[in-house]
Amino acid sequence: MILPKRKPNRLENYDYASNGGYFLTFCTQNRACLLSQVFAGATDCDAPEIQLTKIGQYVNDAILSVPGHYPNVVVDSFVIMPNHVHLLLRIENDGRLIIAPTVSRIVKQCKTAVTKQCGIQIWQKGFYDHIVRDQQDFLIRAKYIADNPAKWLEDEYYSPHPTIRANP
Repeated sequence: MILPKRKPNRLENYDYASNGGYFLTFCTQNRACLLSQVFAGATDCDAPEIQLTKIGQYVNDAILSVPGHYPNVVVDSFVIMPNHVHLLLRIENDGRLIIAPTVSRIVKQCKTAVTKQCGIQIWQKGFYDHIVRDQQDFLIRAKYIADNPAKWLEDEYYSPHPTIRANP
């Protein structure tokens, strides 16, 4: 049986360990709402509140540990939604490190740490990446992350009582 050829996920001939900003999104398997719950604000002016599940806390800890594993990586912003994570980071190589991490390596480290703590595979294969091109692009991505919880209530996967398929 011949399988269809997949479109490459990454920009061809781009060094994903090079200095710069990266906007990343990775999702749970089958878009299961395992990571958090989003609650609407008390009024229209109030920001929604995100309440992490136990698994979501593992994700939070894994993201916060990235600079400890890779001192040349800065986590600028992130949000842990019920079934996906948005992450904005910068790689700042100064030439002294022997091995600079790639974006794929950073995502793999986060996913693996969470999987080990959960004891089950919760992640969809792969991830989305966007190479941040300039300061304006960076600000657009940071705003997207900040505004994402408010948009959850309109998301096609939103449920006021999400089904959690693993022990949160």
